[in-house]
Amino acid sequence: MEFRYYVAYPGAFDPGGNFNYFELWTGVSRSLFDDKLEVKLYNYWSPNYFGETGNNDVLEISYSWTFGKVGHVMPKLAGNLGHQWGTLSQGGYDYAYWSVAMTFGFNNNPAFEFEIRYWDSFDFRGFTCPPSGVL
Repeated sequence: MEFRYYVAYPGAFDPGGNFNYFELWTGVSRSLFDDKLEVKLYNYWSPNYFGETGNNDVLEISYSWTFGKVGHVMPKLAGNLGHQWGTLSQGGYDYAYWSVAMTFGFNNNPAFEFEIRYWDSFDFRGFTCPPSGVL
């Protein structure tokens, strides 16, 4: 289980809002199929999110599947799917996001990995969010 409780941006220039915020991050994970599949469920909650945009809640599920070693490389397929609910009246927003990744592990101790990941987001009206994340 994981917990995180405060996010800070020391020295950040924020004349119109506050970048620092309290966030409760909880999560659980489970390994299956001889530890080849790892599934995680996270929840991130903040009463006053980044930029003073009000209450924010995120639910996310992620996975990773580790394949057998190929030579000196350990390939892994991973991804996630999440949804954010924000306080619209205070500038927050609701949207969903997802990603898929291919990771190549080259060493066990110390671990060294190279990852290629694609991220995207959408809202349930069918529109893709612009890079700013604001619809």
